[in-house]
Amino acid sequence: MPRSWILSALVIVTAVAGCGTCPVGKQVASDLPPSHYQAIEAAGHDVITIEELATSLPDEPMVVGFDVDDTVLFSSPGFFYAFTNTRGPGGANEFGEDPLDHDEFWIALNRRLDDFSMPKRIAVELIDLHKERGDEIHFITARPCPSGDPAPLTQRLNELFGLDNEHPVAFTNHEEKTDYIRERRIALYYGDSDGDMRDAKAAGIRAIRVVRSPLSTNPSPNNDGTLGEEVLFDSEH
Repeated sequence: MPRSWILSALVIVTAVAGCGTCPVGKQVASDLPPSHYQAIEAAGHDVITIEELATSLPDEPMVVGFDVDDTVLFSSPGFFYAFTNTRGPGGANEFGEDPLDHDEFWIALNRRLDDFSMPKRIAVELIDLHKERGDEIHFITARPCPSGDPAPLTQRLNELFGLDNEHPVAFTNHEEKTDYIRERRIALYYGDSDGDMRDAKAAGIRAIRVVRSPLSTNPSPNNDGTLGEEVLFDSEH
């Protein structure tokens, strides 16, 4: 049976099931049309299922890396608040006219607004897979960390994904992640953005695209499959 028909059937089943397979209270229901993955394959790009991914991994433990926003967390609620709140003086935005340039926003996101970020179902499955294999897990985010304290986000990710991870989250302050990937000896990196894929490719490692939720407010480019990476099927959830 052609892969495109299999993908269609799986997406339809997923759409009918809704969030029945999602962590209760933790996941926004969102489905991309079957044509999204069919179009990726039709353009000559690779779509891989999590089962195919698992069988492709080496027998020995490895070091893997994950992006944070839109890869393991649906964090748009915090960013939405940043641009819409009226808690400043006189009903103004508490983070000023351009919240993303305001250190207090990034401190608030890492310390309290991430309370509203939801773990993606695919992230739970991927991290469980790598935990079972005994792999070393790192998180690298392009977020700034003006407080210089990665502990709040590190602790939150550990709690959400059942990790006892001694590796603090790496914050790159919007810089490329390539050097961070190399320093940590990461052999496989998951991300949602074009930048994630380019940085992993520049480090000479395997890059796997996690598809961004259609409900995301993230404006960064995400042209799935176009950078030679594998695209993980049904990973927008």
